[in-house]
Amino acid sequence: MAVAAAEKAVRCLGRGFDMTCDMRLKYCKHAGGCLVDRGGVETAPLAVPGVGTIGGVPVDVKCGKGDRVRIKSGVLEFNKMSELFNQRSSVEGKIPSGLFNACFDLDSGAWAQDAAATKCLAMDGYFISLFDLRLDRRPLALADRVLRDAPAAWDPAAIARFIDKYGTHVVVGLSVGGQDVVYVKQDGSSALPPAEIKEHLDRLGDQLFTGACAMPPLRCKSKDKLKMPEAFNVFDAQLVAQQRLQAAGMITTLVSSKEGVTVIYSKRGGDTTAGSHSEWLLTVPATPDVISIEAVPITSLLKGVPGAGYLSHAINLYLRCKYNLSDPSVSIECLVVLSCITRCGRRRSASCPSARAPTGSRAPARRFISARSVPSSMSAQHRSGIYLYPMLVFLSEMACMITDRTKCRRLSLSCRSLGCGCTWRARNTTG
Repeated sequence: MAVAAAEKAVRCLGRGFDMTCDMRLKYCKHAGGCLVDRGGVETAPLAVPGVGTIGGVPVDVKCGKGDRVRIKSGVLEFNKMSELFNQRSSVEGKIPSGLFNACFDLDSGAWAQDAAATKCLAMDGYFISLFDLRLDRRPLALADRVLRDAPAAWDPAAIARFIDKYGTHVVVGLSVGGQDVVYVKQDGSSALPPAEIKEHLDRLGDQLFTGACAMPPLRCKSKDKLKMPEAFNVFDAQLVAQQRLQAAGMITTLVSSKEGVTVIYSKRGGDTTAGSHSEWLLTVPATPDVISIEAVPITSLLKGVPGAGYLSHAINLYLRCKYNLSDPSVSIECLVVLSCITRCGRRRSASCPSARAPTGSRAPARRFISARSVPSSMSAQHRSGIYLYPMLVFLSEMACMITDRTKCRRLSLSCRSLGCGCTWRARNTTG
């Protein structure tokens, strides 16, 4: 198992990856092949600590010994925790990744909605890295076939195909081992102060990871009279019966939610059904899994390529909205941003095929509203978005014209009456 895991990890270096997905090697874009130009690199045996020697490995793949570390984040607000997760993947910014959403059981797909509903987040866990792999190529460049596939114009369908085939980032590093982590999510209905959240999490973490308690935490004798909230009892018999086993036992997750506090206890790698942390540690070398990925944005390797700006905007929009760019039910907020990206809407809308835009001038063209039927299952907001999209494009074009032809300091275009809460602002730095 360990040799197979190492070989699979080596094959994933240089592959594309969609950062909206959980951190699983199966989500690498294998159909797109290696995205990096490796120039017919030679192969050689590679010594992997704790595994042995793997043959036929490209010489630009380097391997180092991992480490064992306990990470206690403290109690953080939503965006700070998202940024912390991104830093571990060497990704800039605070846009929530698929790993972040999976760890904290966030499944709405809407960044703003999740952030607004979350009061604070915290984590405490052990990360056991048996070995680290990295792609050692300087400078890093995309293969010619990937550059040729990059859409040179604003074409939502072509951009969607590009993302589906190549992902949003390139995998340049991997850590393989196991992790045993407790995640805490507090929503607005909970009145617990951050200090108490931290104290309860620290106590639970010590009980789980130091061997201070081999029984369910609430059954342990403690001199501390502070009552532990029910959500922190992740060993409740009903919860054990409802545990989620994923990927053939490679991930086990226990979820407990009470009074606005959700505690998620998750193991990845090793024997995730092991009864204690110390028992689990012994199983990690035999059945390791990927616990972190270092990734580089594809768009950072497209400088000077025609259409790179369009693709960069589209991928950023995709990461923020988590929507398929060609999905007709895409939210109004995304539609407004898309209309600003197109700058006077010179290309066909992905959401409303009948809404055409001008082809050479900044002057707004005639708008046509499609008469096609809208599925009744679609939400009222989405149905409104389809019919109002031509108007939104028109307004955004007028905004572009005003900011380009006048010396106003700021112009805002808001669409709050539909409940999407989106605002577009343009600045003129010369006036």
